[in-house]
Amino acid sequence: MARKRAKRAKLRGSRTCSWGRHTKHRGHGSQGGTGLAGGKKHKKTWMVKYMPDHIGKHGFSSLKQRGISKTDVAVNVSELERLAAGKKELDLTAMGIDKVLGGGVIRAALTVKAEYFTDSAKAKIEAAHGKAVSGESAA
Repeated sequence: MARKRAKRAKLRGSRTCSWGRHTKHRGHGSQGGTGLAGGKKHKKTWMVKYMPDHIGKHGFSSLKQRGISKTDVAVNVSELERLAAGKKELDLTAMGIDKVLGGGVIRAALTVKAEYFTDSAKAKIEAAHGKAVSGESAA
């Protein structure tokens, strides 16, 4: 059977709108805090039902899981002459340096051994008549 008026319309203007004492359904205290307050406590069932993906880890995996170490040591091309200290051959793997980056300028013809070289670093070393030995052959 259809109702003539909705309950909210019927109770409009009745001060409490069937909530009992007139202070019970007012302010932020009655909603358990503003926003997502209490999402892991008293509003947890609401969060699980309406926002199930809000809590927990999502997105990027850690670097360790992908086999990438944040402790890889890198050096710029500009520092190679200083590290060589007058020698023509430079073994960076023995020094604990993993990667050579292309920052700066190199003028000396050096044979540099390292695990990894960026494209610009390799080009700069070879432009100075040097050699860039990488990967397995460097070890």
